[in-house]
Amino acid sequence: MDNMDVIHADGSMAFSKEHSESFRHDLLSRGVTNMFSSADTIDQDSEQRAAKMSKRAACRSIRSVSGGSGFSSRFSEGSTHVTIAITPFHPAYWKGSMGSPYGNSLISMEERVRAIAASQGATVVGSLDPDRVGCEASNMRDFIHPDEICLRKVFKDIPVWD
Repeated sequence: MDNMDVIHADGSMAFSKEHSESFRHDLLSRGVTNMFSSADTIDQDSEQRAAKMSKRAACRSIRSVSGGSGFSSRFSEGSTHVTIAITPFHPAYWKGSMGSPYGNSLISMEERVRAIAASQGATVVGSLDPDRVGCEASNMRDFIHPDEICLRKVFKDIPVWD
């Protein structure tokens, strides 16, 4: 839409043309040819973004996701179980990032989240790696937003607690 953002049923947001223009320069300065991916450009856009990000140094490590006292302990008095859902990147973005300091830091970050979750009694479902989840390029709306088919593959592993 020209001047109204839209929130989709899956929680993702489609920015209006007016809103999109406000960050046009930032997006295009990141080395991507197209401001937004389309079905015709999504693979190329994902590869370009991965090439750009792979030139960067590693991401800063996660020191503590738990904030000190532990996120699960905050729920221990009730019947709440914490589940962390990790959604995958586009396959071309994931593969293009691997082997670089940035790609290695993505792997380390996911491993760290899994370790913290395990130490706190939380569950982790999904992965940044689309092959681990079973998501394909056709399941992606852009380099970081999976469609409902892919999200169902992630969410199917969330345990149901009685």
